[in-house]
Amino acid sequence: MKRTIKLFAALVAVAMVSCQEPVEVPPTTTAIGINSVSATFLKGPLASNKLAVFTTNVSSLEEDIVIPIPWFFPEDSNDQITDITEMRVTASMDYNCFLEPGLCVLDLTQENHFTYTDGRGDVHDIVIRGEIRKLPYKQMIDFQVTSPSLITIIDEEKKEINISYTDATEPLLGACEVEYTLSPHATCSLDGEEIVDLTTLKEVNVTAHDGTTATYAIKTKNSTPQKVTYGYAPGSESELWYLEMEGLGIPCVETNNQSLAVCGKYLVVCPGNGDAPICLNKNTGKKEMTMSISGANAGYVCNDDAGNLLISNHTDATFCIWKTSDVEATPELLLSYDNTMGYPLGGSFKVQGDINGEALIVAPFWGTETGGGQNNIIFWHITDGVVGEPTIQGITGFVGPAWGAGYWYYTANSPIAFTPLGTRIEDGLLLSVYDENALYFVDGTTFACSKLLGGYTTFPNAPINRSISAKHFNNARYVALFATGAWPAWAVNTYIYFYDMTSLAGMSGSIESTTALMFSQAPETFYEQGGGTGGNVAPTGDIILVPSSDGYYLSLYCIDNNNRLVVGYQVDCIDREASEEESE
Repeated sequence: MKRTIKLFAALVAVAMVSCQEPVEVPPTTTAIGINSVSATFLKGPLASNKLAVFTTNVSSLEEDIVIPIPWFFPEDSNDQITDITEMRVTASMDYNCFLEPGLCVLDLTQENHFTYTDGRGDVHDIVIRGEIRKLPYKQMIDFQVTSPSLITIIDEEKKEINISYTDATEPLLGACEVEYTLSPHATCSLDGEEIVDLTTLKEVNVTAHDGTTATYAIKTKNSTPQKVTYGYAPGSESELWYLEMEGLGIPCVETNNQSLAVCGKYLVVCPGNGDAPICLNKNTGKKEMTMSISGANAGYVCNDDAGNLLISNHTDATFCIWKTSDVEATPELLLSYDNTMGYPLGGSFKVQGDINGEALIVAPFWGTETGGGQNNIIFWHITDGVVGEPTIQGITGFVGPAWGAGYWYYTANSPIAFTPLGTRIEDGLLLSVYDENALYFVDGTTFACSKLLGGYTTFPNAPINRSISAKHFNNARYVALFATGAWPAWAVNTYIYFYDMTSLAGMSGSIESTTALMFSQAPETFYEQGGGTGGNVAPTGDIILVPSSDGYYLSLYCIDNNNRLVVGYQVDCIDREASEEESE
């Protein structure tokens, strides 16, 4: 009975409501609903390029939705886009928004008409098309006065090129040699001028590919830009560029053992598989040339603190290191060593100092698949440019892999990540070996290890600490560690860690969590799940820190084979507040 009464009351209530005026329900959104529209290539070489996605944000439905396609792609290449007649088009839309007919493959040279229903139920007739547009970029990316050597700082916000000189260099300002880097396909009012008079030059005009211009004021002053008192200036962290490795002509293959070095204005990228190194503009990432290294077999590269490029072979016989200060010159032999250990050298090596003065070169013997692991290094001390006798030393006290404790192995199987900390072996080394992934300090006298940082707490066995670089910069010692994503199919990608290790005393925590960690980066992978450019091939790669010759900038470069990426970052130590007050 009770249930019947409730049901009857509910029926009466419904009847009463049905006699009332209908209530107008307001729309749940006032947004346009269609947020962006993107296009990718259906066919051709750009169809598999993850970066070749062209998007326009939609702010109005009253005008055509136009997807801009760059004249060149990659934009710093000369590869011109001429055909956009078969483009796969997608849209980002809010819930309860519809397009009729559905998006698919469109000819973007034509006006493609659609009926769009937004979240309010309003119907709109819209047009989607594309345009191949000339590039609008007009930035002075880098400007250097090379003769005489002057400190130059670009203030992009104020559009100023600030050049500092001294009493000694002031008489030379009337005839200066300059080098500069512009946005892709931009031109400059200085183009073609070999000698520049900085006493009369007041501005430089940069013209974009599309004809628009930007004017940079030239400001010269007899002073030195002020630095922050210690380390880099917080907030100066920036990404220089971010590239797909295979787009540079370096295929992702199992034989790769990449390494990086800086020589002059170039970032030298060595595939490590016998192919000649390529040279990128270190400021823009643009591929400039391929090295000709007759007489040298490039297995690994690095650079010293004076910008000399070192090239080694990778061998279990006669190990050689060649040197050059010019990527277009033929490398000269620096040292050779008759390797009788039965284990290869040249899988990696590191240098600290200036090879024409005092320096230290350290190379680990690599384990082999048949011969087992290794824990020996070889090093050479250079004094007054003269290479000393080699010394072989075993390292003890680290854990290493679970299947071979106390040893490291080879490229894809528990390689060693290491760096010397100074120009003398007594300064010690940093070392890390998979799969423990801890960071150790190696005493340069006893060669015993003491743990500085524990391994990873998240995915403890998934990253491989592949490379370490340490450099002094503005009274600080910074360390960069590159952990490759050994299994990107498991969503374990690249990790870059940047530490202040001026003092090693009292360090604690883990690789990913310590007070010494200044910042970390996880660049987006170019690995494609389910295929695409391939699967997990070889967890190789490199990381380097490079202070600028004037001491104001510290650049970080990294390459990762499995994740197919090459990336550059930069920090500086400029005290901008003090410099602005001085200018006023």
